[in-house]
Amino acid sequence: MNKIESAIEGLQIKSNGEGDHIPSDVLSLNVGGTLVSVLRKTITAVPGSMLATRFSGRWDDNIEKDSNGIFFIDQPFELFGPIIDYLRKKRCHTAFAPPLKSPEAKNFGGDYDKYLDFLRVVEYYGMTQALFPVRVEALFDYEWSQSEPDESAGISITTEWNIFKLVIDGHSRKIISFEITSGKVVKNMQIGWVTPHVWCNLNGVGETVQTIGIDCDKKGLIQAGHFTPIAKDFTMDLPVGTVIRCDNRGAQWYIDGKLIFSAEKFPMESELDKRIFHDGIPAFCGGGDWHVSLIELEY
Repeated sequence: MNKIESAIEGLQIKSNGEGDHIPSDVLSLNVGGTLVSVLRKTITAVPGSMLATRFSGRWDDNIEKDSNGIFFIDQPFELFGPIIDYLRKKRCHTAFAPPLKSPEAKNFGGDYDKYLDFLRVVEYYGMTQALFPVRVEALFDYEWSQSEPDESAGISITTEWNIFKLVIDGHSRKIISFEITSGKVVKNMQIGWVTPHVWCNLNGVGETVQTIGIDCDKKGLIQAGHFTPIAKDFTMDLPVGTVIRCDNRGAQWYIDGKLIFSAEKFPMESELDKRIFHDGIPAFCGGGDWHVSLIELEY
């Protein structure tokens, strides 16, 4: 390798990080009084997270340090350490390795209050979707594509037509709310909740028992095949950037922040259908470009 090629390779290595430092840098951290060393590329592995930004290398001169000049993180190590451990496991995880499990209350000696404190720290650093991942599954084998999940950007999906669900991966925290932002050429969109028992038999979201959804073409609610129009003065056209939010497992729906449906006004008579509010998983169908822009998990 000549000098020019060597110089170019060096520039390419440095460009892998968000700042001017090489991702293979070893960082020394003082976490609440406990010293730990971690690769920069490990602690910055989640794009869009606070840790990825803070330790990109761009802000090294401005980050808080202890009296010895070591980066200081003002969190108890027992709460921050599991984040580092999980990121390390994720970096060396392969398709043939045992499933990667998220931290649970039992990892904190069964102290649920301490586990809740851990979840607050995870949320504070923008790491929730990384440590408690959610994936998209399609019902049919039709051609479709999705972007890699991003903590700040969410998941983008492009399809001609299909039915999708959001599935928790490696943990037991149920999804309680989610948002979908419309992209280009959205068509035949239904967004809502279904129970796992009927997933394989779906032909839409809201069309069968134990399903409920907003039908954006018909401008109304479909629950177990029964259609209920929503206020005539409210438009459900979906220009690019429209945000549809499904709250509390189908109890409320919002479009661009405006409440358009509440289950309190349309109570479910069937005990079978009421299972949606306990066992429901997010589901949506249609075609076009969609963006799962927000996912909220229960505590």
